[in-house]
Amino acid sequence: MVIRRLSNVSLFWWTTACLSFASCRDFSTFNPELSAGGSGGTAGSDHSPVDGGAGGSGKSGSGATAGDGGTISAAGAAGEGGTGGGTAGDGGTAGDGGTAGEGGTAGEGGLAGAAGMGDRCGEQPVEPPDPDLTLLGTVQIHCPGHAPCAGTLQSNAWVLTADHCIPEDCDPYDMEVVYGGDLLNPVQACASEIVRFADPPGGSVETRDLALVRLSQPLSIGGSTTGFRRPVFPYTKESLQDISLYCVGWDLDSEPGSADTTQTTQLTTKDFESGIQGTVLWLQKEVDGAITQAADEGGGCFIQNGPAEWFQVGIQLDNPATGPAGEVNDNVWSRVASLTDHETRNWMLRTMLGQETVPGIVPTLGINAIVLPDGELELLWIDANGKLFAAPLTDPASAVELGSPSGVTFVSQRPAGIVFGEEIFVASLGSDQQLWYRRLGTSPSESVTDWTVVESTTTTPASGAALVAEGGNLHLLARDSSNVLRYAAFLDEWSAWQDLGGDRAGAPSASSWGPGRIDIMMRTIGTGVWMIPRQDGVWGTQVDAQSYASAYTSYDPLVVDSGGFEVDMWVRDISGNLRLRIHNWGWLDQWLDPRIQTGKYIAGVSRSFGTYDLFLSDGTTLNHLTWPR
Repeated sequence: MVIRRLSNVSLFWWTTACLSFASCRDFSTFNPELSAGGSGGTAGSDHSPVDGGAGGSGKSGSGATAGDGGTISAAGAAGEGGTGGGTAGDGGTAGDGGTAGEGGTAGEGGLAGAAGMGDRCGEQPVEPPDPDLTLLGTVQIHCPGHAPCAGTLQSNAWVLTADHCIPEDCDPYDMEVVYGGDLLNPVQACASEIVRFADPPGGSVETRDLALVRLSQPLSIGGSTTGFRRPVFPYTKESLQDISLYCVGWDLDSEPGSADTTQTTQLTTKDFESGIQGTVLWLQKEVDGAITQAADEGGGCFIQNGPAEWFQVGIQLDNPATGPAGEVNDNVWSRVASLTDHETRNWMLRTMLGQETVPGIVPTLGINAIVLPDGELELLWIDANGKLFAAPLTDPASAVELGSPSGVTFVSQRPAGIVFGEEIFVASLGSDQQLWYRRLGTSPSESVTDWTVVESTTTTPASGAALVAEGGNLHLLARDSSNVLRYAAFLDEWSAWQDLGGDRAGAPSASSWGPGRIDIMMRTIGTGVWMIPRQDGVWGTQVDAQSYASAYTSYDPLVVDSGGFEVDMWVRDISGNLRLRIHNWGWLDQWLDPRIQTGKYIAGVSRSFGTYDLFLSDGTTLNHLTWPR
């Protein structure tokens, strides 16, 4: 069991892979109306272990009755459809394809037979009957002996809900998360960890009604167990005034009783209050509209950002007895915990961030990572001798030496690398103040060309390069010895360098989130970090990406395209802390702080929408951060 307390940090439908079943309970324990299967077989006799009978088909069969008391027999063999076995006689097992039955009744002097497992955790993919019913990742959360609540998937493995939805006596291994949009055709997931918002770190004072639940195994969404993320509304609470939000739950009706499918309503933000519990929004229902009920608490409220993206704004807390002005609340007002607070965002980031050491790699002079066509990561690093190496993250011991040009060592802090077409391009600054590049095959062990200079008659490179692919072209960026940012494109050969402005410091970082778009992040002399956008071949005006002095860094920023229209910038601040700032048609108002100390080398990529793989090094060890873990 893991229960932690941490401080301060598109419509879709899905199928699932089978989850870890060993610690899950029978769903009919929480919703008896779902028991519709045949009975299980009768257990074996007291002394002789025999196979239990086969259970009937259906959603759940009742368990077999254990034998009378006596010597405890060995567990009988499981019938088809699940694991049977009791101690005082064999429990019945579920029929082929049926959901598990209840455990067998204990015989005199013995223990009850174990429940069969069958399909109840999702061995068979479930297609919801209507895509509109699986709205925005809404799930139902069950703790034994307590009323169900709602929640929202934040990733394939994490659910956000209200803290009060999870009683203190709820063991995560007793919890079940039901999803799919239709309780009559449930698919269940098992929980392994509960993280409650608390202050101070590790404390027991739960200052905000927020909790994250980690699933024992990630869900398969859109055919993948990675890559799903629910974006959080990136702007301020003030921008929500008089805005209609789209709230989802399992009731949303003043009449008693919850529904079997997800329900929706539109509520309008009319007021908000802030305090130790963070920001709480007061939402008002529309005329003849629906409002939050008990089964909806913990469920999400959303706002649409374009035709295909939905931001989660908050989670429904309750439908209180009085409204924001102290008036009697006759099913008019709903309270929603806002996710706009800086501390809440930090808590979510820290909770879902994983970290581990990568063995066998010592990136003395620089590190980077490439996403290969199969989705695997290839690491690039420069050793103490100025030689470039490559190895898959899954097998660092199989490193391939890419070497360096004759008589030249590499000095870049972040060697550049990218997949372009059917080749891998790598580039780095040499000790001779030349930018060198090399073309490889689909694997770093396959050489296409030897090391070649990026020719220039007008400039002398003075920094490592950034490579970014966009619009069928490969783009190269680097600072020259006059502190001017230079740009060249590759079409069978490199174009002449273009001038993108002076007073630059360090090396650039660049990414592309879509056709026609490039975003460059780079330090400038004495004034922090700036963003330079390029849209449809036109370079735009640089934008201040710094915003406040405490995050000023003398180390190069890292920009990562995490999908959608989002650009994420990671930096090492003056105290050595890793910081994140998000740009989604505008900068998030504050930096996020995962509270991780980092060395001078930062590299990272996004393998799929809303995910990060970051690599941090102090020159002696290499740490790998994954979000979400």
